[in-house]
Amino acid sequence: MAIVAAILAISVPARAQQGDAATEPPPHTSVSARLFVNASDLRREGTSSRDEGVAMELKRFYINLDHRIDERWSIHATTDINWTRNSDPTDLWLRHAYLQRRFADRATLRLGSAPTPWI
Repeated sequence: MAIVAAILAISVPARAQQGDAATEPPPHTSVSARLFVNASDLRREGTSSRDEGVAMELKRFYINLDHRIDERWSIHATTDINWTRNSDPTDLWLRHAYLQRRFADRATLRLGSAPTPWI
């Protein structure tokens, strides 16, 4: 995550040196999230268990960071947080992190850990 922050900090001075700001769109950063939750109602007859009742469990939590430096260059990072109810510690992974250069609508170059095209 520190690498992404450093690239974002570098992109601002680089943008100022590129020339006329009226011809290119300004940098844009977006943050999004996706939750995968398991909600269950556990009922067992004939036994008394502390785990009975309604239970919610966060299976996966993805945080996406997209930063467009200009119309050709962009940066993407995705974190994956896995939390299981009776498990400790919570796992945090950097799922994807890459720098992307767009040459045309169907021609892009990605440097880093990018998702496979079929996913």
